[in-house]
Amino acid sequence: MEIKRIFDILTHYREMYDCERTMLAGRINGKWNEYNINEYIQYADNISYGLLAMGVKKGDKVAIIRGHINLLGTKQKVYAV
Repeated sequence: MEIKRIFDILTHYREMYDCERTMLAGRINGKWNEYNINEYIQYADNISYGLLAMGVKKGDKVAIIRGHINLLGTKQKVYAV
């Protein structure tokens, strides 16, 4: 598979690796949640369907705003590079 768009990476990953393997983990309300590639793709698809339903179209700009940003950890990561 040729990767031409950033979301092609997800499909490529699904074709290359075990679909049940944890690919992403995050902590919600102090509890760790793990997601495999199929769950992650479904989550991403749901977000895109929601944006389309809101009227977002090609060329529109969308911001990603995240709660709780660990600035100290960010600085450490930047300095490590």
